Amino acid sequence: ITPQMLPAIVSITLSKGSHNMSKEGVIVRRLNSIENFGSMDTLCTDKTGTLTEGDIRLDGAVDVEGKKSDDVFKLAYLNASLQVGMDNSLDDTIVAFKKIDISSVKRQGEVPLDFTRERLSVIVEENDQYTMITKGALNHVLEICAFVQQEDGIGIMDSVKLDEIHQRYMEWSNQGIRVLGVAQKKVKQKEKYAVEDEEQMTFVGFLLLFDHPKEDVAKTISDLANNGIELRIITGDNKLIAMHTAACVGLEITGVITGSELIKMSEQVLWGNIENTNLFAEVDP
Repeated sequence: ITPQMLPAIVSITLSKGSHNMSKEGVIVRRLNSIENFGSMDTLCTDKTGTLTEGDIRLDGAVDVEGKKSDDVFKLAYLNASLQVGMDNSLDDTIVAFKKIDISSVKRQGEVPLDFTRERLSVIVEENDQYTMITKGALNHVLEICAFVQQEDGIGIMDSVKLDEIHQRYMEWSNQGIRVLGVAQKKVKQKEKYAVEDEEQMTFVGFLLLFDHPKEDVAKTISDLANNGIELRIITGDNKLIAMHTAACVGLEITGVITGSELIKMSEQVLWGNIENTNLFAEVDP
């Protein structure tokens, strides 16, 4: 029966395998994927919702000094609830955290989120005043801020203040807390707003978010290792958060490469480093 019947025998064997896997809650769409799966020696996975629960919670909105701030939350709430671009879980989390009355506020424009700027701006009108509210990845918000909101008023965003902000960011990130920045500025009414309008803004505070690791991930990583499979993490989150999550699930980090470093690497350098790297952070989709 060999070789004429060999394809039929392989198909029957793989069909039996797919039947067994269905009992474990796995749906097999292509039979040859079972064979490919069995020969795997490296598994690349994302972080949010795979290593973590994916249930991101808002731990709070704080001002530049790290104190709880209802004003910062209101700005973030307006930005999240009035944007009409891309649906995302972060905005849903902010809106669900606490309901506030924004009936007196009207949406007047938007500069949508994109994965280059990593920020979203919404223009609102309240009491005949127009305000641009921006939230997003902290560094990308800070790069458009010339001023900072302080307890005694608005000050210049100098190197000292930037260092203080980055120090808080590092402390939170080392605890596995994801940090977003919030900024605002008064603007004039116009028909359409663009990315160029995101300048000379005032940094007002931070949003702190947390996503707990899944309880069974450590065992899964151990099972993979016992089957000779190396795990690599590829995530858009900053490397400090990713390293904290890896430590929580028992994955020993052998090397880290960020998205910006990845772009600058030549192919030869990349191939030289990739075998010893199991964490790729701050990577664009």
